[in-house]
Amino acid sequence: MSRQRRLSRYLLSELATATLLGIVLWTAILLMNDFFFIARQAIEKDLGLGTTFQLVLFKIPNLLILAIPIGTLLGSMVAVGRLSADGEITALQAAGLGPRQLVRPLAIHGLLAFFVSFAIYSFAQPWASYELRMMQGKILTARNVSTELHPRVFFDKLPGYVLFIDDIPPGTKGVLDRTVLYQTPPPQSGKSGVTEQLIVAKSATLGPAAGSTGALRMVFHDGVAHSYRNDDPETYRSVQFDVYSPDPIELPPWMRADPTSLPKTVTDMPTRELWQELRQAPKEPDRFLRGFRVRAAQGEVHRRFALPFASFLFAVLALPLGVSRARSGKGAGFAVSLGVILIYYLVFRVGSNQAYEGRLPITLGLWGANILIAVWAAIAYARFGGVAGGRSLGEILMATIRPVLARLPRRRVRSAAVAGTPESLRISAVLDRYIGSTYLRMLALTLAATYLIFSLIELNGLLDGVIERKQSFIVILEYFRYFIPGALVFTLPFATMIAAVVTITLLARSGEITALKASGMSARRICLPIVGLTVVLCGMLYLVQDRIAPETNRKRAAVKDRIEGRNPRTYGLVPGGRWTFGSDGRLYHYQLFDPQNLRFQGLSVFQIDLARARILEQWFCSAASWKDGAWQAERGWYRSFPEPGAAGDYRRFTTESISTFDLPANFTRSEHSLAAGGDLAEQVSSRELAEQIDQLAANGYDTTRLQVDYWVKTATATNPLVTVLVALPFAFKVGRRGSMYGVGAGLILAIVFWATAAIFNALGQDAILPPFLAAWTPNIMYAALGVYLLLFIPT
Repeated sequence: MSRQRRLSRYLLSELATATLLGIVLWTAILLMNDFFFIARQAIEKDLGLGTTFQLVLFKIPNLLILAIPIGTLLGSMVAVGRLSADGEITALQAAGLGPRQLVRPLAIHGLLAFFVSFAIYSFAQPWASYELRMMQGKILTARNVSTELHPRVFFDKLPGYVLFIDDIPPGTKGVLDRTVLYQTPPPQSGKSGVTEQLIVAKSATLGPAAGSTGALRMVFHDGVAHSYRNDDPETYRSVQFDVYSPDPIELPPWMRADPTSLPKTVTDMPTRELWQELRQAPKEPDRFLRGFRVRAAQGEVHRRFALPFASFLFAVLALPLGVSRARSGKGAGFAVSLGVILIYYLVFRVGSNQAYEGRLPITLGLWGANILIAVWAAIAYARFGGVAGGRSLGEILMATIRPVLARLPRRRVRSAAVAGTPESLRISAVLDRYIGSTYLRMLALTLAATYLIFSLIELNGLLDGVIERKQSFIVILEYFRYFIPGALVFTLPFATMIAAVVTITLLARSGEITALKASGMSARRICLPIVGLTVVLCGMLYLVQDRIAPETNRKRAAVKDRIEGRNPRTYGLVPGGRWTFGSDGRLYHYQLFDPQNLRFQGLSVFQIDLARARILEQWFCSAASWKDGAWQAERGWYRSFPEPGAAGDYRRFTTESISTFDLPANFTRSEHSLAAGGDLAEQVSSRELAEQIDQLAANGYDTTRLQVDYWVKTATATNPLVTVLVALPFAFKVGRRGSMYGVGAGLILAIVFWATAAIFNALGQDAILPPFLAAWTPNIMYAALGVYLLLFIPT
């Protein structure tokens, strides 16, 4: 009995350590998506560090519900696999302790995980879920619009509206001087000809609508209101007013008044309240709602037992799955556990959805995945040596994988070292960590150096504007606050390339490459941890550029425009297009601007006198291109307003040369950079860009450039992998000459790669190549070149 206790304590300590690491790993993986979403919300709404930390903290209990079962499976499999690989299970068998003695500590371990998970699900998760909803209601959603408004800045957070205020008198509340408001219905795909309204007033007041907590009332004083349709200028309407109050503006949820309390859903209810809901649900008077309430309450009760109980089943299942002859280690344990989790989660999600919809009994729907795992465990133990069949533990293979492995063709290998014995696999795991940690250290240094170089280049361009306009240097800190996420798209490919080259050359100069080859590890195998880590970095880069960078890029562009004294403009996606003020009181509104070809699509130009609150003239054209020192407008109309409130006269035109509009330089940031309007792709997510492409295409606009930008956004995420694949062969070529040779060769290749990408992008924007090929061809071509060169390095 004493021997059994010592064995149980030893096994439980092994299981606890591995399981704790597994839970932490899976919690971090599950938290990744929520973290990027919260980070974007924190940047967009200027949340403090404490508030952001609370949001993340309240997310953790909900994630632990899944992380504990799958972490238990991973930890148990890793621990059992380690015991099997080190021969300890064979030693235990030799000492007379069979598999039955191993099941006991695993069952105890699973029960402990079950009780911890059940406690979190019953008490911590409902509280955290409700507190998170309340916090989002009180902090994220409770925004006073008046605090969001700034003079001479376009405000486009109200759906369907764009608001511009020339001045806000100090000490006033809701009083706005010289105001412009644009209103358009929500965009409808496939429909055109919507009525747009532009209001210009000397002053306006802003406040909550009477009797409503979710709407604003704007009252305009002394101005004009113009309503028009671009496709039908004859329907133009113009009204002069002393006081004008349009329909209330419905606020989005994140701007509405603070909710004092929120009704609890079944997921927010502690155990006592959930049992009360379970008793009260059948008494619901509404027959249709009654069934939903009953299924929701019963489903939540079963869910709070079924998910935690999976921890016990996974721990028990880990023994027959974790013991193998191959001694494949932690990597195989992670892969097998991932497969088990995918099967379990798929069955659980389908079953629970069918149960909530009433197509399956609640018990079967919520417990079906657990039943499947229990049956799997029973079959695995039935084939498990020492329990049935009398086979030794050294002969155990997973029952579900063994038939597949038996049918695979066997490949002859050149040597035992290259074939990979069990010992070499264990050494490879250690060396993978060593090479990977060296690569990550070099990456941290090179990424910091690359950021520093890019920051110095940016700073050089900002200093002149700050000094010339006598601005505070704090504005530079504000700019670089939003600079880091967006710059990662450019810095990470360079940093990964240099880090890979430096890592290989350091190993070569110290003779470690030679030693690794002598031990049977090929040069291509040495590159595996570097390539694997780079793939993970590519995934993180995609999340950053799609979740966080759009908001930071918008704010960075706004700060840079303020530093350089540019006219106000909008950023990202706004109702009906983008806006910017030009010279002589001209207000430009356009659907799309191609900075390479200097071509507008869907352009409206208003001549506005803010002091007198008048619109003097309006131009509209479906397209306009810069040619021969003037804008060549196509298929549009012109209307002038000699008197306020009069519709005025208009004329149509097929083509017209207009020299009074602002020069292209007024729309571009510099002679060799993107234009105001050409930076849309970097200020929106991939989903938002795809929606914008669909809307513009449905209205007949040319979206070729935006389609190229869309595919470039997806291809950009793989740039670090491409640069690493190209740089690694050159790193082995230079060898002991030093890392600077490899860095120099890598930089030349990187420059050639970016030049090639620019050429293909230009071909795509000129419609010579399809957008997908224009964006992805350089990446595919250079990645294939890198792989090809890797095949010919000495192994």
